[in-house]
Amino acid sequence: MVFDLGGEDFTAVLENMFYEKFPAIDRLSLDAKTAGHIHKQAENCKIGFSGGRTSRMRCIVGEETYEMEVGLVGGATKSPVIRRFAGRLFKQLPASDINPDEAVALGAAIQGAIKERRESIREVILTDVCPFTLGTEVVREWEDGKFENGVFCPIIERNTVIPASRTERLYTVRDNQTKIRLHVLQGESRFAANNLSLGELFIDIPAAKAGEEAVDVTYTYDINSILEVEVKVVSTGKITKQMFLGREVDMTPEEIKERFEALSYLKIHPRDREENKYLLLKGERIYEESIGRERQIAETALRKFEYALNSYDQGKIERAKEEFKSFLEKWEDV
Repeated sequence: MVFDLGGEDFTAVLENMFYEKFPAIDRLSLDAKTAGHIHKQAENCKIGFSGGRTSRMRCIVGEETYEMEVGLVGGATKSPVIRRFAGRLFKQLPASDINPDEAVALGAAIQGAIKERRESIREVILTDVCPFTLGTEVVREWEDGKFENGVFCPIIERNTVIPASRTERLYTVRDNQTKIRLHVLQGESRFAANNLSLGELFIDIPAAKAGEEAVDVTYTYDINSILEVEVKVVSTGKITKQMFLGREVDMTPEEIKERFEALSYLKIHPRDREENKYLLLKGERIYEESIGRERQIAETALRKFEYALNSYDQGKIERAKEEFKSFLEKWEDV
């Protein structure tokens, strides 16, 4: 496997790639020692870039040994400054014997063909990620009852595979509040003022006591650098939408509308999909019928499945679903 590594957190990238390559390894069920071993091997793999062609990551999980190779590519790797920086970072010079221009050009060509929906690459799957975190400004209440203004609330985290859609429920903080200001932001700082402002939406809401009114804020981000912000007032069902376009977007309004209609399926939370709802209901029934130790086991299984659903990670959800199904089948056989 060859990955174009860049930016921050190389170790985390390698670690995540390892789990994706070996889906049989359930990250959530690993003990602390095994998880620490995998993390350490990812760190060693990062450091292992040298004059050779690749760096190898080798992990022992249970009685099985898992290995993968990683090559460093990218036009910047030809620059002496970048190579020296990478050398200081990794304690060894990175390998760049793969032609970086060809690697990057090939990826860009495939990406362009995918955006044009070309028939010749219909079988090719190339994932892209959100380069920066997208979120909004909120007021946060601390345990001592005090409030902090100007806090950044992430909605779509950076490095999320796109297209993606995420929803966050926000509540009023003042009695008789009749408007909610949604400040759309891009960045990584926990303070809203330090992030890039993309725009604002002002949402009318019914007056009520603080915390009784809420809005569901849904961000949907497309491979074409288009962000759709949808705000739904929970009590009335009224929906407000606004599009935020990147500088390179050359699509017509009709094309953008058609594209986001096609992505509407992403807005359905994984827990609201019919099969997952059915499995959760079965798990709830088992919990309600159990007592003592059996009830604790059922609750643990439910929480683990719910945690995977809330991650929006399809690979993680599928693995958790199979594990939860197995739990339900074993329970019903007792």
